Amino acid sequence: MNTSRARIFDRGAPSVVDDASLEAMIRYNGAASGNDPLASLFCTNPGDVSYSNAISDRSDLNAKKSSCFAGGHGDSSGIDAKYTRASWIKASRPQEVPFMMQSGPTNYNTPTFSWANTTIKADHAGLPETYDFAFMKTAWT
Repeated sequence: MNTSRARIFDRGAPSVVDDASLEAMIRYNGAASGNDPLASLFCTNPGDVSYSNAISDRSDLNAKKSSCFAGGHGDSSGIDAKYTRASWIKASRPQEVPFMMQSGPTNYNTPTFSWANTTIKADHAGLPETYDFAFMKTAWT
């Protein structure tokens, strides 16, 4: 695959050994570290990175002017993460499949999203001001 997301999954999958490492993988965004070459995939200017070249997109953090093909500055970001286990599915009733979930844009290696410090202008009445939620276990019902 010739996408940053597929390459990141391919590179990181062997290190997923427990819930914590899976959660870190599905919320991964390496653009802020400056050490992930896949964050600059399809960028033509040296030093440019795209927060969209990630497992969990954060286009709100992209530069307003960038040489990167993948995602400009905007409001298209990963908004949550979810996973389950085969053992949980097998042990549950069909109408109550448990899963882990986290709401909001990723804050793994990136700043926590807050309406107070973003340049995104959108109606957000009734939404949380800051998205700093932990993973929690719940079930489809």
